[in-house]
Amino acid sequence: MKSVFIGRFRYVVVLFGVVFAFCSVGGRLIWLQVWNADRYKEIALNARKQIVAIEARRGDIVDSKGNLLATTRSVVEVGLDPHVVEDVDRLKWNDLSGYLGVDVGVIE
Repeated sequence: MKSVFIGRFRYVVVLFGVVFAFCSVGGRLIWLQVWNADRYKEIALNARKQIVAIEARRGDIVDSKGNLLATTRSVVEVGLDPHVVEDVDRLKWNDLSGYLGVDVGVIE
């Protein structure tokens, strides 16, 4: 039975082109994965070992009222929960005010 849509010569040319393309890609993969495997393995391992630390300056982040949310300098914030403070802890407020450099009235 004769094919109606394609001639024999055109079929052979297209078949040869497709086979040639797959063989070219396969040959290139074999070249890279078998013969040059050591070279590319070394390149990949060296690329993973490079660590570059870049010190970035962070800008200040504020909310809509201008309160500072994040900054580049270290900030220590001390707070007291009134529901947790016991009478024994009140004796330590003088020491705490000395450490923080604030008046005891501010802590109370």
